[in-house]
Amino acid sequence: MSDRNLNKAIKNHRMWHERDHDNVVRRSSTALDAKVFCEVGRAVNIIYESDKWYGRKEKTYLYDHDFDSHPGVFKPCKCRDGECRQVSREKLLGVTGKQLPTTELGTVETFTIDVDGEHEVFDFNKRVYLYSTPDLKALVIPHGNSVFVVRGGQMRVTARGIVK
Repeated sequence: MSDRNLNKAIKNHRMWHERDHDNVVRRSSTALDAKVFCEVGRAVNIIYESDKWYGRKEKTYLYDHDFDSHPGVFKPCKCRDGECRQVSREKLLGVTGKQLPTTELGTVETFTIDVDGEHEVFDFNKRVYLYSTPDLKALVIPHGNSVFVVRGGQMRVTARGIVK
């Protein structure tokens, strides 16, 4: 991972948690290595636990966030050309190359997406982590052997939290 990308992830951690990071962890996810991702729905809501803004890991709160701009939800692509909206890895994750420096934001309780007008709720019970990409324009939610990537609309990760 480049020093520039690592420094960006560290800066993002400090902005979100208002404290320095404890350590740098390298994890691999073959799901994030996919060259193409397919849109599977639109983000509706996420409930997550985080220590953002408190500067201490011991103090966490549960946040209930509606996605007002309904950003797209993407997964590694398994469909043929033309069957779904496809986006390249570089465009979706905002990085080139294999390395993806992410910043841990918290743990996911539930994640709700709209799939063709029906709400689908994924109950993770805080067993999966929530990450942001270096450009702060996407959320990454690894689960099992797959991953959700939330990007689009006006959704951003900011010092105020996840907005829009």
